[in-house]
Amino acid sequence: MGHLNLLIIASDFPPLVGTNTQRIQSFLRHLPRHGWHSTVMSQDIDDLPSIDMRDLGRLSADAHVIRVPNPDPFARRARAVKRARKEAAPELQRPDHAQASATSHTVQSPRAKKLWLSLASSFMKWGLRTFFYHPDALRPWANGVANSATNEIIQGTHAILSSSPAYSCHMAGLSLKLKTGLPWVADFRDLWVGRPYRTYHSAWHKWVDEKLEAKVVKHCDCLVLASPAWEQAFVSRYGESIREKITVLTNGYEAEFFEQIRADTPAHQAGHKFVLTGSMHEAESPLPFLEALRMIRSQDPDALDDVEVTFIGNAGDHLPDLKAAAAHTGIGDRIVFLPPRSNEECIKAQLAADYLIMFSAPGHEDTIRGKSFEYMATGKPILACVPEVGIQADILNNAGNAIVVQHGDTQATAAAILSLLKGKSAHLQPNWPYIQQFDRAQLSAKLAKLLDRLLTR
Repeated sequence: MGHLNLLIIASDFPPLVGTNTQRIQSFLRHLPRHGWHSTVMSQDIDDLPSIDMRDLGRLSADAHVIRVPNPDPFARRARAVKRARKEAAPELQRPDHAQASATSHTVQSPRAKKLWLSLASSFMKWGLRTFFYHPDALRPWANGVANSATNEIIQGTHAILSSSPAYSCHMAGLSLKLKTGLPWVADFRDLWVGRPYRTYHSAWHKWVDEKLEAKVVKHCDCLVLASPAWEQAFVSRYGESIREKITVLTNGYEAEFFEQIRADTPAHQAGHKFVLTGSMHEAESPLPFLEALRMIRSQDPDALDDVEVTFIGNAGDHLPDLKAAAAHTGIGDRIVFLPPRSNEECIKAQLAADYLIMFSAPGHEDTIRGKSFEYMATGKPILACVPEVGIQADILNNAGNAIVVQHGDTQATAAAILSLLKGKSAHLQPNWPYIQQFDRAQLSAKLAKLLDRLLTR
C-alpha cells in the first residue's frame, strides 16, 4: 500500500515518566515496518510534571513529534517560571545572588499579599477546571492541538488516532475528524464513563461526560479498547451495533528491549526482595500487603528477617498512609518508597527482584494494569492482590507465574507471602506461549491491519 502517515494525539508521551507512554511509543517503533509512519502531537516538555529524557532515544528515527504548549493561563505561567529558573540556574548557585534575591523578594511581596494572591489563583484555577474544562484539565491543550493541525499536516495524513487518558485527546480527535473526514481511531487505555474511582462534582458534570463520550463513539471509525471486559459496557450504553466498531488491543511489553535489559543485568543473589513499579493510589493501594507484613511479624518475629520491599511510583495523597503503615510492620527500615522512574529503570528493578507485587482494588474487575505484562515477562513469581473474579485475574492465572488473592484479604495475602518465603512457589511456571502474545510488536501489527482496513472502506 506504500508509505502511509498516522497522526497520533497523545498527552502522555516521552519524556513523561510512567508506563502510560509505552503504548504510543510501541506504535511509533513498530508501525513503520507495516508501512505506517507517525506524527505525534503531544504536550510541551515544560508542561510535563516528571520527565526522563532517555526515553526519547528509543523513539523511531523517522518519528515526527509536534509539541503543543497548553494555552491555559496557569500552564503558561508555570512554563514561564520553569524556563526562568533554568536560565537563572547558574546565577542562583552564587550565594551573594541568592541572598540578594531573597531580600528583594521579601520587600516586594509581603507575606499577606503573597498568601492572598495564592488563594485567589488557586480558586480561579479550580473554577476553570471545574466549570469550563471538560472532560478534564487538558481541554485547552486539546483545543490547541486541533488548532495547530495545519493544512500541511492534515494533507499528509491518512488516518488519526487519539489515545486517552487524558480524555481531552478525543476532543481533539473529534474536532479533526469533523474538519477533515479522515479515518479516526479512538483508543481507550482506560474507561471514561464508568471508570472506577472517577468522581464527579455534580450530576451535571456526569451528564457532560456522557454526552462527550457519546459524540466520540458516534463519530469515530474504530473504538479500540485496552481490555476485552469493557466491550460489554459500551454495548450496554450504545447498543449491539457498536460491536462493529470495537477492536480490543491490550497493553503489552517490549520483548526486544526487555531481553536486551535482561542480558545486560547482572545476576543478583537470590533472597526475599519484593518490588512494585507503578502507581499506588487508593485504587491500587498496597495497604493490604503492608498489613499482612505486620500480621506476619506479630505472629512470627523471625519470618521477615531477610525481607526487603521497594515501592517505585507515585502514591499522591495516599503516600503518608502508606509510610505510616510501613512503619508499623516491624521492618520499616527495609521498606523503601521511591518516586517514579523511567521504564528502563523499572524493568531493571523488576528483573532484580525475587517477587513482584501488584494491587487493584474492588471495582477494577475489568481493568488490566499495564505493569502486569512486564511482570509476566520477567518470569518472576507475582503476588497479585486483585479482584479474584475479573479479567486481570484471568490473565495472570493464564500466565502461570502469579498467585492471585483478593485485594483487602489480609490473611490470604499473609499466607501467600509466607508461601513465597518458604520456597513453595515451584508451581509458578511462566506459560511463555501465552505471555508472548502480548509482545508490543505483535500488538502493533494488529493496529496496522486495522488502519489498513479503514482505508479500504
